Amino acid sequence: MFKWKYAVSILSLIIIAFVIGMFLPNQSMPEESIDPYTVPEDIARDHAVAAIIEFIVAGPGSEEGEMWRNATVGSGSVLLYDLNNRPFVYHFPVESGDAEIGGIKVAARKILGASVLWYETTPAGSPGNLPDEIPNAIDVAEERYPGSIIQSAVPCYAPPVTGILVGIESEDGAEKGLLVDPERGSVVRERDLGGNETAVVDHLGNVLSEDEIERRIETWNTTSQNYSDIFEFAEEHGIDTEQPLSNEDFSRYARYFESPAPVPSPPAEPEPEETGSNQDLEEWQSSAEWNMAAAFEAGMPEEEIAAVIETYLPEAARVEVREKPRNFWIYLTSTNAEFGAYKADLENHPDVHVCGDEDAFFVDILENPKTRGDYTLWAIDISQNPVGVDQNDLFEQLVREGFPLETMKIVDIQAQFQDDEEKEEAARQLNEDERVLFVMKEFLLC
Repeated sequence: MFKWKYAVSILSLIIIAFVIGMFLPNQSMPEESIDPYTVPEDIARDHAVAAIIEFIVAGPGSEEGEMWRNATVGSGSVLLYDLNNRPFVYHFPVESGDAEIGGIKVAARKILGASVLWYETTPAGSPGNLPDEIPNAIDVAEERYPGSIIQSAVPCYAPPVTGILVGIESEDGAEKGLLVDPERGSVVRERDLGGNETAVVDHLGNVLSEDEIERRIETWNTTSQNYSDIFEFAEEHGIDTEQPLSNEDFSRYARYFESPAPVPSPPAEPEPEETGSNQDLEEWQSSAEWNMAAAFEAGMPEEEIAAVIETYLPEAARVEVREKPRNFWIYLTSTNAEFGAYKADLENHPDVHVCGDEDAFFVDILENPKTRGDYTLWAIDISQNPVGVDQNDLFEQLVREGFPLETMKIVDIQAQFQDDEEKEEAARQLNEDERVLFVMKEFLLC
């Protein structure tokens, strides 16, 4: 679900940037050269190599099959910038034999905290060809702001979009960063770049306090030490980390990760009590009474909603469409390839807690996430945040951060059915209608 192809080397990137620099005024790399938190490419690659070993021996990669069993980190890399025009991540290809099978993104700045930020287990949409797209991206930026001065153009990763960030100075003197999506050939994000250049900010644009900087660097140092320990183990046992692990070396590392070590263990399996709770919930929902509700695009007229619903209800049924009061179910809509990155970022968001229907006791959504052709929809609830936090503000914050979120209109469906089987069939057919976002079961206490 993640994206990649063959990555080009940093050398190639520098050469292309140099060529473009011959016709870009004020072209420079001030952030990379003066930022004291920048991680050198060779250190990032060491982290990638060690992380892949852990991933395929003791992590989710152990379930990915024989190709990942023989995975190594490729020799190329691409440095991707964030929307603030600062180094963000190095993308390294993961190879097996002569084929690229995935990739790994490693932090390019220590103040991001953890070193390895993304594992990608499919070879679709690599940033390797991004430098070739820079001239086209510049053309798009100049068309958007005629008469502007192009200041920079660099590969950029603003999850889930991988594109070109074009820095411009518009005719009114404003400095802006335009994120151009090469696939669409258009600007998909725009951000003001002027401001306090001395402030320490992360990839989301958050200004970090000294305490937060210290905490994040400490986290990065701990991670770095863990990966150094993995390399030290390889040296002690004569393991070539540039080659696929032999069966003997794989077994050695398996014992290493099983023993007390500074490397974080994989997430623990749920406790039996939790599993029992899930089973109890499923058993209760299977016998509980429920009403049907459906979610539509927020701007869809009520009469059109009623017409859609009537199509799938019994002829004699009395249909009453009642829009629910303001609720905090929203939905993510993204391409299938980008969905995994968006979902992971939302589930691990530092400020906003999101819940799917699997965490909701009284609500079950028939299909969530839901695939529509090349796109995936995912309904989430943002009401489970601290009391006093305005959900509208949370929604707007997430949208500003680049998450493709939309509000939706949820309506109760009041209709009489002969039995539960007829109601289940109506819900199933309604869910298959492309005009319907989601169909929900709302369970009753009595």
